[in-house]
Amino acid sequence: MMKILLIVPRYNFTNEASYRYAFPLGFAYISAVLKRAGYPVNTLNLNHISGEIDDIILKELDKESYGLVCTGNTYLGLLITQKSISVIKKHPSRPKIVLGGAIVTKEPEIMIDILKPDFVVIEEGEETILELISCLEQEKVFTDVKGIGYFDENGKIKINERRAQIENLDGLPFPDLEGLEFAEWVDHQCTNDIFNGMVDFPRPYPILGSRGCAYKCTFCYHFSSRYKMRTVDSMIAELKENVKKYRINTLNLYDDLFSANKARILEFCSKLKGIQNDIPWELKWGCQLAVNVVDKDMINTLKESGCVWISFGFESMHQNVLNSMDKRFITPAMILQAYRLCKEAKINVQANFIFGDIAETKETAAETLDNYRKHFAGQIYLAFVRPYPGSGIYEYCVKNGIIKDKVEFVRNLDILSENYYNFTNMSETEFDELKKTVIRYNVKYSRFVVPRLTEVSKGIYNVETKCPHCKSHQKYNKIRIENRKSFALWLICRNCAMRYYIASYLQKLGTKVYPSLKPFIDFYNRNKINIKKKIFA
Repeated sequence: MMKILLIVPRYNFTNEASYRYAFPLGFAYISAVLKRAGYPVNTLNLNHISGEIDDIILKELDKESYGLVCTGNTYLGLLITQKSISVIKKHPSRPKIVLGGAIVTKEPEIMIDILKPDFVVIEEGEETILELISCLEQEKVFTDVKGIGYFDENGKIKINERRAQIENLDGLPFPDLEGLEFAEWVDHQCTNDIFNGMVDFPRPYPILGSRGCAYKCTFCYHFSSRYKMRTVDSMIAELKENVKKYRINTLNLYDDLFSANKARILEFCSKLKGIQNDIPWELKWGCQLAVNVVDKDMINTLKESGCVWISFGFESMHQNVLNSMDKRFITPAMILQAYRLCKEAKINVQANFIFGDIAETKETAAETLDNYRKHFAGQIYLAFVRPYPGSGIYEYCVKNGIIKDKVEFVRNLDILSENYYNFTNMSETEFDELKKTVIRYNVKYSRFVVPRLTEVSKGIYNVETKCPHCKSHQKYNKIRIENRKSFALWLICRNCAMRYYIASYLQKLGTKVYPSLKPFIDFYNRNKINIKKKIFA
């Protein structure tokens, strides 16, 4: 059978081993499906190996005769993906290259043109990859393989019919954790890597209970067109298999939306207790919910089951903007209630207010900012809408000439810059003033504390500080700080569940002048992007 290499891309721009990344469950599912079908699969996790990408990949290709190399990424990983594909193409064995993931799903033609893999797999890959490999082994044509893109015999880009989504997620094998060096990854997680300090010495388990989202917000990239859920029993079976094995103490649900169904949430909380009662340590967890399913009983049930963190989509405190974002299912009153209930239960809230929607005006922005000052100051991050490829906002920008060239937009990584697009009805002067206000508020209402640090190993510290909200003494073990003289990272108080920043003395002083320095910082960041383009070209 064809021997296959999975390459997990490097998620940080560094040539040193780095474990600070979200564990890639997509790769783990593909690996599990391939192994269940009997294929010999090796995995090269570039994050766990120090050295140049070129040397690491070429060395691996020298070891074995691979017929197929599979990799994938998000749009933000374009440069690393481009570099990896160019390196694979240099090797004399010339294996076929398959690229999957979010990076190709919404703009497959553009990505094939820019990156030039042999094939792209669009949307879910578990069924598609098996059919594609079968065609390669039997030297069949690819015209009938749904869900792929490639160059045809005339050198033209061909996109086949989309494949229907997998209906029975319970029928998939559990993700292949060992193949992707999960044990090594979990051993290296730090306290500020998961739930921002709520659990010391975290050993997180990433789990996916659904695919897609029940809602279609215009600013959001949607990988799957429909929302599909695993059964709670399937999730619990996976956890029973792995919690003890890896000594897991935190669960990180990767779902875009854990559930739009209250009964499902309560069922998970109830059945999770069975696992918690069977281990001699605490098991904490967090998830993403929509505010329209939240009530006091649910929040209390979540709290009792060990939930310490909930991510919500707040976005705006003006109904016109929420409606424009296709978030008609929530209201500002729901947002405020969800936040207050979590605050009372001491569950940390992770959410953003994002400005600049099509319907945004000077008045709607002022309404959100006013509510931020009164109710959410320093606890909710303020940002701007960005036109991610595949989102409704992106399509609006293309249709209205705001993004004039899709290929150049993608190739130039414009989404990474701070050049926010003004697709509102606000004047440029009003929009610039809003940007300045957002920057100023993010700094003004955040609390910064200079902590006491004790280094326990290179770049790893124990931290002692006093919460600026409840004044309780806080101690965090195994905090990762790359530069002791210049750092600022946010943590959550384990007593009141409020967020604040620990910062070096120099960084705390710098917050006072940060708004005025922001244009220079943006210029520097744009130059960094250009330098990275040259390095990974």
